Amino acid sequence: MPESNRKMIVDIHHAGTLAKNLMQHLLAFGRRQVVQPVFLDWNTTVNHTAKMLNRLIGDDVELISVLGRDLGTLKADPSPIEQVLMNLANACTSCLTAERLPPRPPT
Repeated sequence: MPESNRKMIVDIHHAGTLAKNLMQHLLAFGRRQVVQPVFLDWNTTVNHTAKMLNRLIGDDVELISVLGRDLGTLKADPSPIEQVLMNLANACTSCLTAERLPPRPPT
């Protein structure tokens, strides 16, 4: 199998896993279900979220992740962390888009 096809299959599988996790988090939030925290690696969580964000923010915005060293693990629910990262990316993308618009005339 060509390497490009293999990468596409891996990306599709990863996107499906992210969609499944997002749906579980939304259902848990809707039911106010208590989520059990798990041990997370900060850099892994940021990398997984960055892959999804690259698809969401578009080709005209470059997302750069600067990862830390020896951050250790964190016992937490990954959903709020991912949500904060998505909200920050969305706010930044909105600001960048607003800067490209022509200025509004004074009212």
